[in-house]
Amino acid sequence: MKRLIYFAAIAALVACNSTPRTPTAPDGLSPPATTVTPFAGVWTGEYRLTAQIGGGRRPSPPGTLLPFTLRLDQAGAVLRGNFQTGSVLIDVGGFIDDDGTMSLQGTAPGLGPGDFVGAATLTKFHARVDAASGLKGDLEYRLDRTAETSLGFSTVFAGDIATAERTKLIPQSAFDGTWGGSFVVRQCSASCLPPHAGETSGFTLNLRQSGSTVAGLLELRASEPAVHVTGQVEGNRLVLDASTTGGTYRILEWATERDRYGRMVGTFTYQQGEHVRRAVQLGTVSLMH
Repeated sequence: MKRLIYFAAIAALVACNSTPRTPTAPDGLSPPATTVTPFAGVWTGEYRLTAQIGGGRRPSPPGTLLPFTLRLDQAGAVLRGNFQTGSVLIDVGGFIDDDGTMSLQGTAPGLGPGDFVGAATLTKFHARVDAASGLKGDLEYRLDRTAETSLGFSTVFAGDIATAERTKLIPQSAFDGTWGGSFVVRQCSASCLPPHAGETSGFTLNLRQSGSTVAGLLELRASEPAVHVTGQVEGNRLVLDASTTGGTYRILEWATERDRYGRMVGTFTYQQGEHVRRAVQLGTVSLMH
């Protein structure tokens, strides 16, 4: 009888330990049970283009080196962050396999009919830490304007990671530096000059932060002088003062935030002559340097 009780206890102990605890998977995916490889931080590097399939965009020859940035948070085997190459910025999520390989996927919607980039999808990003190159692996992403415009085309880019360096951890609050990206105009006064409502444009915001105050230059159109701006930082929130001098336009309202992955999100309002553009929504805006 004692022997039966002993084996029953052993069986119960094995059963309790046979189901490992796993982190909750984003987007319904199932993560592996364990991981030891750290990937958190900001990775900057280049990938070597191996294929460009589709029309509507200027082709690049195979072998072309293109820059990318990967910003990642890590909780156990779970990864979240964003992938950026040029004006393409995609929120991503994924896992680290037991062999130390990370696998990422993600999507980013287009801003509207005038958005040249369109919807973007990272269909594959597989990489491992490599002593020589930093990261070793491959990636693939698709830019799709079919659902957004009458032009209707998709382009797939594939490449191998050439080099990558983890430069730093993701800063959580600072706005100091040069920000660049795109915005889309949601509302505009009658007979508005370009960009019209629904159209996109690029901009650059160069800020210097001292404590909770910022000052710098905002360039909404490359062909026109930049606007001098000042403002306040409240945690992850940036509020710029209404501008009165510089350029042919002025900022009326600006309230944006930086998310945990170093991207700026929010809206602003600016005036150019008699034309006021409201609810101007930021698109792919990130810290460039």
